[in-house]
Amino acid sequence: PASAGSSLPPLWDADAAVVHAEVERSGARAVLVNVWATWCVPSTADEAGRQLALKRFDRARFERGLRKKLQSRANTWGTRFPGDEARSAACETVGLREIESCADLGVDALAIDDGWQVPMAGGHPVTEAGDWTPHPERFTDGWKTIRQAADAAGVELVLWMPGQSVTEQQMAANLESGGFTGFKLDFLGLWARRDLDALLQKVEKVVERFDPPPVISWDVTENHPRLGYFFGREFGSLHTSNRKPGYDKRIRVNHVAYTPRLVLRDAWHLARYVNLNQIEIPIQDPSALDLTLSDASLHSAAYCTAIALAGMPLFFMETSTFSGAARDEVRTLLQIWRAQREALTRCYRFPIGAEPCGAAWTGFQLHDPETRSGFVLAFRERECPDPETELGLHFLDEATVEWHDLLSGEPSTTRGGSLRLHIPEAPGFRWMAYRGLPSA
Repeated sequence: PASAGSSLPPLWDADAAVVHAEVERSGARAVLVNVWATWCVPSTADEAGRQLALKRFDRARFERGLRKKLQSRANTWGTRFPGDEARSAACETVGLREIESCADLGVDALAIDDGWQVPMAGGHPVTEAGDWTPHPERFTDGWKTIRQAADAAGVELVLWMPGQSVTEQQMAANLESGGFTGFKLDFLGLWARRDLDALLQKVEKVVERFDPPPVISWDVTENHPRLGYFFGREFGSLHTSNRKPGYDKRIRVNHVAYTPRLVLRDAWHLARYVNLNQIEIPIQDPSALDLTLSDASLHSAAYCTAIALAGMPLFFMETSTFSGAARDEVRTLLQIWRAQREALTRCYRFPIGAEPCGAAWTGFQLHDPETRSGFVLAFRERECPDPETELGLHFLDEATVEWHDLLSGEPSTTRGGSLRLHIPEAPGFRWMAYRGLPSA
């Protein structure tokens, strides 16, 4: 807790006991420091054990006993040119088309991004005044039509809002009228601690008003002081990057063009420190990328989707633009992912193989230490010359391990902490489930 006389609120309240119990169970010792989202978890374990101790602590602090389920999501912003063109996708016509597409693919939720609101455009949303209701030119009868379509299709709806300029009442009113199950909160300018406190208190009040509580997706992109990676995740997940088909070269550099190796690299590095359960990993239609911007079009839709299966799959695009063949690939993967969702939620994520660079064998191990089971997502990148490799795994030394290829259905058995894999063509991937058998 904050020291006596401090003006700062305590960092820990009822959750302190939960955190303490989890740290004790993990075998680590924790030092809780009353500063900006900082902690130290000393451990005498090896590298993987230290990562696990840190992630156990992180889960106790943020995932709240796995209250938040893994969710796949599409977003209306990511296909069109930024600005008014992208805002034009936040309308009833596109929304209805996307609900139908998401239901067909097996995407859990559709996020309606910037552009749905009154005012529809104008000043910066941090300071912009407005009533934050659906614009009558975009949604002719408010949320009624799109809510009915989503309910009928079994697709959840998520609503973009600027986190600071909207009030608790405006958030709650849209939640109720639109049947939204969560928010994507954007345009944060957290220049002082009081701004952070006010934002989190407002969100907590909204979350506590509803059962089930809305899930918050925090947009941590752009240059303003945002929430960062270690505040607010107890309410949901992080939208960490905008990966798009690319900008017009005359206007901006193409630093956000969707590039598979960069998306894979970002997730691989994050997985060392943060459990990817709460990280939204972007997916684009690779065929939409010009080769002058990215090599995405040399990858399949399945490959791009598979990268995101290590965390929360985010189709940052209008999914209705997928071709028929791409739709079949995505639908198959999401069907398997949904069937494995409960087990995936329990797992901690770890990077394996080499750092993604476009020419590596790389990937993720998703491990549940309670059951000694989990998954391996392995990738042979596009320029990797070797069709075979042996990937070192964590927590399975000397164990007999039963494997099940989730794509082919083929079973196999190995001994010890490694897995030999063969991928004949690059780029390619393997998705394997495993179970470590008890020692004799």
